[in-house]
Amino acid sequence: MTPDEILTAIQRKHTNLVDALADISDADLVTGQLSDAWTVKDLMAHVALWYRVAIKFIAEYKREGAPKPLGLKDDAAINAYNQREIEMRRAWTLAQVRDEFDAAYRNLLAVVRTLSDADLQKPLPMFDWQAGTATLEQIIAANSYEHEPEHTAQVNRFKTRLRGE
Repeated sequence: MTPDEILTAIQRKHTNLVDALADISDADLVTGQLSDAWTVKDLMAHVALWYRVAIKFIAEYKREGAPKPLGLKDDAAINAYNQREIEMRRAWTLAQVRDEFDAAYRNLLAVVRTLSDADLQKPLPMFDWQAGTATLEQIIAANSYEHEPEHTAQVNRFKTRLRGE
């Protein structure tokens, strides 16, 4: 994909999530349970977290030629990382989480605009427990537009439960 195609994919999937969130009251965003562990507000913080991870990886690529791994060796480590990051944001207000969510999205778009086709296609060493190589395009996708649909679906299921369907 080209930078413009990646930007379009990010924008489309983000818009789908924002649209799904749009008609949920602030009270339900803060207290509405998506699972035993996460609220809708937590999900917004989670999406922002992974946008920021993509931004970090891009910055490290531009500065050092390759992103540095997060040190997450398997799915359990990723789950623990997610939970730890969510716990750090639990005390944040909804406004603070929204600000991070919006800023991380804008910043991701801005850094993707700085990339060339060659940047996106250059093979990079894979992280941690995965073998082989990946491209910056794949790394961006995994942390943004390929990641968001599962969370948009969670929000839509939550809204169905709210409506009592």
